[in-house]
Amino acid sequence: MQRYGYNNPSLEFRITTMYDVSVIILCYNRLEYTKNCFESLIRNCPGKTEVVFVDNKSTDGTRVWLKKIEKKFPSVKVVLNDSNLYPARGNAVGLRNASKAKAYLLCDNDGLFVSPDWYTEGMLLLNNIPKLGIINLRKSRWRMIDKNPVMLFKGIEYSITNRIASFSLMIPEVAEKLGKSLKGKWIGHVIATLAGRIGYKSGRHIKGHILDQSDNDFDNEEYKEQYEKLWTAKKRLPELKRRIKIIQDEKKN
Repeated sequence: MQRYGYNNPSLEFRITTMYDVSVIILCYNRLEYTKNCFESLIRNCPGKTEVVFVDNKSTDGTRVWLKKIEKKFPSVKVVLNDSNLYPARGNAVGLRNASKAKAYLLCDNDGLFVSPDWYTEGMLLLNNIPKLGIINLRKSRWRMIDKNPVMLFKGIEYSITNRIASFSLMIPEVAEKLGKSLKGKWIGHVIATLAGRIGYKSGRHIKGHILDQSDNDFDNEEYKEQYEKLWTAKKRLPELKRRIKIIQDEKKN
């Protein structure tokens, strides 16, 4: 059931009925998180929503469940990768398989959509803030760390920042750029850099409308090991642990 894989030379978006949004949900095991994510999206999505599941070689029954969902929902597509492409290349595959839409959302499978306002408020910012190409909708995470000035547009607090990753809503021009250019493993800061290369800024919705079910993927053993190696190499492992504690404390409140 592999669709347009990472090495497929065709990078064109398929032209179909225009969707309000195409949501790319990246999966790697954690089936219960994936189910919760999809159910919360169904409850809080705009009228014409496409969902593109990209599975990075899960081994816990995720693929069986995804095939059932694809048969049940006409607006769901499933891409089964032959190996774990990690977030960067996995999301690139998802964007290349997405249909034509007004906007695109990159979402990890541990996301929980807690309000339908994620789309209306996200689009309001993208359509009205000059040269804003991406708005991150992650609820609360990093708010205590990112010290960029907070601005206000029609009652919505936002900041301009490159400290963004998953749960980011973007305009088609940026989505196309990412579909062609995302490489390596991780997307933190990278998507903002790539958007900047084609003249667009990135921002954060301060309140946020998408919540993490996990703590920075640290319940995923393979990703946990990769994160620890990455931050240890940068001699910043204590900083990473401090950030994880902030996230955990926020969830308790």
